[in-house]
Amino acid sequence: MVVGEFTPAPEHQHRLLFPTAQTDEMGDADITTSAWRLVEVGRVVLFNEGQYEGRLAVIVEIIDHKRVLVDGPTEKAPVPRQEVALAKLSLTPIVIPKLPRASGVGHVAKKWEEHKVQQKFDDSAWAKKRAALTKRRALNDFERFKVMKLRKQARHEVQKTFAKIRASAKA
Repeated sequence: MVVGEFTPAPEHQHRLLFPTAQTDEMGDADITTSAWRLVEVGRVVLFNEGQYEGRLAVIVEIIDHKRVLVDGPTEKAPVPRQEVALAKLSLTPIVIPKLPRASGVGHVAKKWEEHKVQQKFDDSAWAKKRAALTKRRALNDFERFKVMKLRKQARHEVQKTFAKIRASAKA
């Protein structure tokens, strides 16, 4: 090999660097590569920080490898069209398919309603966990005490049931 000569990466390294959601069948084993969320036009995102924390928006245009143009046309918590760093966003599994690049605000709002994005997110386990966490953080001292007592009662009932099962197994 000559110094400075280009040699392509072996096929297995190429697959590791550029994964796609493909399934190969080898006998009885199914091998599926990673299918992580891609930054793409139409991907619904959740703000992690800043003025719009906790609000949903959709990627309308990709500016560069660190920034995107987003628009959030919800009535409940609107997000005006703006440029945002990807570090301040979380990619959700929800995608508005075939959304044209740099779509207008009206078109994005129409597609948002058509695909029921807000309802899909509200029904997801992620949204439910966020709501539970928010509710738990808002508890005062007495409410935390009541939660502790209820958890102790539930644990006691489980232990009683296990004790009955153990006793019946020995007999």
